[in-house]
This record gives sequence, C-alpha cells and structure tokens, in this order.
Amino acid sequence: LKLGAEILGVITLAFDCEQTILPEEIDLLRQFAAITALVIRNRQMSFDLLEESYQRVTLESSLCQSERIDFLNELLEGKPLTNRRIAARATKVGLALQSGYIAMVGVGEGDGSDDAVRTAMQDCLRQQDLDLTVWRRGGQFYMLAPQPAPENDRLELSRRAEELRRMAMERIGIPVSQVGVGLYCPSLKDLAAGFYQAAEALEIGQRVYPKQAVHHYLDIGMLRILVRNGDRSQIDLFIQHTLGKMIEYDRERNAHLMETLLAILKGK
Repeated sequence: LKLGAEILGVITLAFDCEQTILPEEIDLLRQFAAITALVIRNRQMSFDLLEESYQRVTLESSLCQSERIDFLNELLEGKPLTNRRIAARATKVGLALQSGYIAMVGVGEGDGSDDAVRTAMQDCLRQQDLDLTVWRRGGQFYMLAPQPAPENDRLELSRRAEELRRMAMERIGIPVSQVGVGLYCPSLKDLAAGFYQAAEALEIGQRVYPKQAVHHYLDIGMLRILVRNGDRSQIDLFIQHTLGKMIEYDRERNAHLMETLLAILKGK
C-alpha cells in the first residue's frame, strides 16, 4: 500500500496457482490498494488532528486554570478590584458570577507538592463533570466549588465538603485527609471571608477533633473565642452567626425575644 513514495502497509494474498489471473483482476487489486492507502492516511491525519486539538485544549485549560488561581489569590489577599474588573476576570477564567460557592482549606499526607497538585489538576481538567478548583497556598490545599444556597449551612456544606474531599482523593489523587469549611459564600466577594473561616475551622477543629475529617466553621463555636483569648470581634461574630436572625427579628417587630432568652438563661 503506497501513497506517493511512502509505504503504508503490505497486503499478502494467497491464490490458486493453477488458475490464470486476469489483467482486470490485477487492476482491481491496484485500485483496492490505492483506496486502502488513502483510508489509512486519512485516518492517521484525523488522529493527528484530534491529538493536536486535544493538546491545544489542554494547554488552554491549563492556562485558564493558572489565571483562575491567580485571580482567586488576589481576592483572598484583598487586592482592590472594581465590580467591573471582578466580573471581567471571573468571566475570563470561567467562574460564574451568579453562583454561590463553598470554600474549603485542607491538609493531607503523602505527595502534596506543588508539582503533584498541578499534575493532579491536569487530570481534573479532563473530567468535565468535576467542577472543582484546587491549589496550594501557605502549605495547605485550598478548594473551591460552586454551591447552591443551602437551607442548613452547617449540615449541607459539611456533607458537600466530604463529597469533594473524597473526589479530590479518589479521582484526582490529591491527598486531603481533613478539611475546614467556611460559611456559604453567596458571591465571589465573599470568598476571602469564606476561606478565612475555613482555615480557622481547620486549625481549631483538627486539634480538638483530630479523627474528624470535616470541620465546619459553626462547629468550633465558642472554641474559637477561647482560642483567641476573648477577642471582642470573635465574640460579636459568634453572636451574629448564632443569634443574628433572632436579634434582627426582635428589632423589627419588638417581640421581646432577647428578653425572653435572657430570662431563660438566668433561670427565671
């Protein structure tokens, strides 16, 4: 099988030597060989084009992933970005503006080097159904995924965090043994607070509950106040998270709920 000067293959035929092979039959064999050679070449060209396209898409995805992580780090560092700039950057790197997010910070054992994470994330890019961003920051794994608004922040986000932790380990080989989970992030602007809460939940949670895989920010409650030596800002934040809705309701309707709660706590 030849195409120009290139030999693409060989076909071996067995025939009865007692029968005469007609010139027309030889011409048919030549035509068959020429057509087969074209099919082989076209098939190889298709494979080459597919491979080239795959490499291009992988490279574009890798560049997009790198730009996404740079953008997320800027958000975490509190760099001044206008709403228009945030919208443009988010669209460019494939982060939905209208989506909420779950922010997690994890630690693990094994090969958690930057190169290992980058290699794992290349595998993640090929799995279109796995909408998860993972990167290394300060010796920890930072993980971000879209998340619908939960009805129960602690329970739903804890379950979702465990699912994502297992996916990171089983499907892309990132060894995350424990994760901290922040409060639900309604928008990209809330990610800095969400990751701060996740890091704090992990720091305190893994010391108090070392065998637990997921530590939600609300799980550490009073513990973070004690760890921070009575920091007033932490006390205010704890009150807002636990009693905020009741305080707001009480203020709007003058329902005397806080007075009732105080009486209960005093045993009256």
